[in-house]
Amino acid sequence: MKRSDATTDQYPMYDPASYDDGAPSDDDAFFKFAADVNLSLGNIHKEIAAANAFARNQQRLAAQPNPITLSGSASLVSGGVGVIDFGTPQDGRVWTIRQLIASGQGVEQFTPGVVEANTAAFTAGSAGSVGLPSGPPNGVTQYITGFTVTIAPATAAGTSTITLNNVSGGPLTYTVTQSTTQAVTFSQTFASPGLQVTGTPTLTISATVNGGTGNLTLYGTASTTPGLVNWYIGPLMAQNNTPLWRWQSPSLPRIDTFTTNLLQVRAREHLYALISGGIIGQTIIGTAVFLDEAFKRQEPVIQS
Repeated sequence: MKRSDATTDQYPMYDPASYDDGAPSDDDAFFKFAADVNLSLGNIHKEIAAANAFARNQQRLAAQPNPITLSGSASLVSGGVGVIDFGTPQDGRVWTIRQLIASGQGVEQFTPGVVEANTAAFTAGSAGSVGLPSGPPNGVTQYITGFTVTIAPATAAGTSTITLNNVSGGPLTYTVTQSTTQAVTFSQTFASPGLQVTGTPTLTISATVNGGTGNLTLYGTASTTPGLVNWYIGPLMAQNNTPLWRWQSPSLPRIDTFTTNLLQVRAREHLYALISGGIIGQTIIGTAVFLDEAFKRQEPVIQS
């Protein structure tokens, strides 16, 4: 054996590629970078998936009907009228009405037999008259419960004739003697429920003599409970811009229930309750129960 061969077998030649000094190689750095990128991308994918799931859930919730109850009130002004504005849905939403409720603030305001009273003055030497309404704002008079007449002192004694017209058993006539020293008050009360009305009731007094002036006051009850509500759906109500009413509640208190999508309020439309036929100063409460839903646009289907 040659010495050179023995040396080669015992002491292999140095191979730099097989030498490992413990320092990271370029391949190690690349694989570590790739692993870090994959880990980061994996986290990003998870975050994107979670965000998409949240967005889908929000879309699902937004598509669900949201039951809402809104209430408002109106104090009736001259003529016994008032308006309640329930507002308008947000853009992209629609209100599907399920209940419309109207009532008075306090049951006593809707007790059958609303008390009515009316007063009119008369002058000396002239006849006088007072009546009660036969229609809105206080309803139709059913019973006359009484009246009161006051006459100021006159310069000389005399008598006046008082007549109650258009009542059951009437006309009823009374004679009142004037006084020269003090005012005279003449009152008449009828047993409950009162004298039934046969027409438009009036209380009259003949011309007083020698300077007697005074007042006539007639009392009665209405045959029906007051109040009429027209429910409007349309643009913001303004002068000379009144939407057409969509539903009517003819007597109060009242609850109207809807099981179909008969009444819907869309964005930029308002829901109004317009009260008429009530009593001045009376407070009417209105309530709307509806489903607040996403507006479902109908898109045409086109086949290719």
